[in-house]
Amino acid sequence: MLIKIKKFRTVKTYASKVIDFAIKRDYISSNPFKLVDLPKIKVSTVVNTEVNFYSKEQLIYFLQCLKQFGNAQITEFFYLLAFSGIRKGEALALTWADLHFETKELFITRALSRGKNNKLYIKSTKADTSRQLLIDEETCRILSEWKKIQQDKFQM
Repeated sequence: MLIKIKKFRTVKTYASKVIDFAIKRDYISSNPFKLVDLPKIKVSTVVNTEVNFYSKEQLIYFLQCLKQFGNAQITEFFYLLAFSGIRKGEALALTWADLHFETKELFITRALSRGKNNKLYIKSTKADTSRQLLIDEETCRILSEWKKIQQDKFQM
């Protein structure tokens, strides 16, 4: 509905300009489009009551289940998302150089995305700007554990 109204406004504006040109040339004396009332955009009063996020208690339970499951990579990923607020594509594009354990700072400079033929590529962030975040002690500890697991895995 909203798209149709926007198109209607555009058509009315262009037609009115043509009529204004005809008035300037003395072909007609008035613009009938000045009398046209555009339909009002109705604002929906229906509130979406569907909850699309975890409550604090649900998030804590979910993260505890991840710890019990024992997959450090998945646990680290969801902790990072939950406690930093970064997008999943930004998290997937992170390298260890982006995280400073001493200062508990995380630098977001790029994101992972899907392109043509579903191929993955690195791109700039959604806002095309880099940002710096502070991360909490627990998330930092979990990331540190994951880094040790990775190092041990690749030294074999």
